[in-house]
Amino acid sequence: MSPTGGASAGSVTAVDLTIPEAQEWLDPPLSAFQLRMLVRIAGLQPSSHRRTGRAGRPFPAYPAVALMQLHAAIAPVLAAMAVTGVDGEPLLAGIAVTGVPGLAGEGGDGSGQADCRA
Repeated sequence: MSPTGGASAGSVTAVDLTIPEAQEWLDPPLSAFQLRMLVRIAGLQPSSHRRTGRAGRPFPAYPAVALMQLHAAIAPVLAAMAVTGVDGEPLLAGIAVTGVPGLAGEGGDGSGQADCRA
């Protein structure tokens, strides 16, 4: 099944994807965390929720077209940032927490550890 849906010419079927399902289609790839943050920043609301067959909350599902459009909008930035750092890790890995007040560790190392001391 393609993420854009549609079984026959002339008919359009809406397809919803969960974050893990959307990750399979994205190139350049995003981590689940990065994709969730992108969805949150864009204010995209789930169109449905999908049960997994296991106990717990159902996964939110989003319109596939909207997820692909969000990714297409950021793909040029992702491609430009695909350069690796000195430690061999992609520079994009630290983007989510870098520069966010309260999320940088002591000394602003971007470790993602909140400094909760008063």
